[in-house]
Amino acid sequence: MMWILVLILAGVAGVLAYLLFKQRSAGQVVVVVPAAEPAMPSAQPAPSKHHFWGKQFIVPDTTRACARALETNGHCFAYGKVPAVPLAGCDQAVCTCHLRDLEERRSGRERRSGHERREDVRFEDKEDRRKGKDRRGDHYDWRFTA
Repeated sequence: MMWILVLILAGVAGVLAYLLFKQRSAGQVVVVVPAAEPAMPSAQPAPSKHHFWGKQFIVPDTTRACARALETNGHCFAYGKVPAVPLAGCDQAVCTCHLRDLEERRSGRERRSGHERREDVRFEDKEDRRKGKDRRGDHYDWRFTA
């Protein structure tokens, strides 16, 4: 009787090992995310029509909102940086926060006059203006600028 139980356990272990090997060889990766992790920004793709540029976080009832939602209320987020709703750490039993699409306000047409003005304002015929004494002081270390 004991050897039947050992054979069944060995068979189940063999099937599980086969399924795991098959899944890994197919290039599929299983990622287990613990439930206690804070919510990451949702990777929401932009709508297919390009007249929206992002989303705005809306809290309809500010009396029943968590502190983080009140801080984020009205903020605009570009696609790819939109937070997941409900926000991480939301303590409300029923979250009423939502995201609203933001329409593109630019017309899309070219606003330049057509005349290139950069060629008009050149100083090649004058002497080099950088030959003078440096106006910046020695107190700033320029190696640490961004």
